[in-house]
Amino acid sequence: MVAFKGVWTQSFWKAVSGEFVAILIFVFLGLGSTVNWGTTENPQQMDLVQISLCFGLGIATMVHCFGHISGAHLNPAVTIALLCTRNITLAKALFYIMAQSLGAVFGAGLLYLITPPSLIGNLGVTMINEKLSIGHGLLIELVITFQLVFTICASCDPKNKDKSPALAIGISVVIGHLFAVSSSISELECHTSIYCSIDSLTRTGDLSISPVF
Repeated sequence: MVAFKGVWTQSFWKAVSGEFVAILIFVFLGLGSTVNWGTTENPQQMDLVQISLCFGLGIATMVHCFGHISGAHLNPAVTIALLCTRNITLAKALFYIMAQSLGAVFGAGLLYLITPPSLIGNLGVTMINEKLSIGHGLLIELVITFQLVFTICASCDPKNKDKSPALAIGISVVIGHLFAVSSSISELECHTSIYCSIDSLTRTGDLSISPVF
């Protein structure tokens, strides 16, 4: 099939491996910023700025480091958008999404292993603010994901001569988190929610805390 042409090449698997490693590092760092290191006697409030900056600077760093290797999609939504615009093949999109999902699981799993059990909590699981409905949460996620994908497409547009994709994408992620974390405990990066679903299932036996992405 034409869609799977070039699968067995070194450059193809280097790109897929790049997505896996980039996601692993990004999820490890991003979710790590959500861990509450306070104690029962001295609880800490969630630091919105810390979480937003960690995710934003993390994505900017990964885009800069892996952009020339895999394109640094770091998000299934981005991969699907680029597939729909015919910028990547179906085969690469499928392998990218698998690599992103596995990388997210490994990255968050690593964080789970090194975090004291008493501090793990929900480990960044996506939850909706109790004042909002599921529909509201879904709408918020759709809007902030759209602005992220739009920023990526605009930054990589050949007509855009003032290119700073890593910076622009990082700022986009920071903005999305600053806006949405309080309302829906935002997960612009849906692969972090994939792991959190698995984590919730293995620790509680159900998926009563459902991710929205």
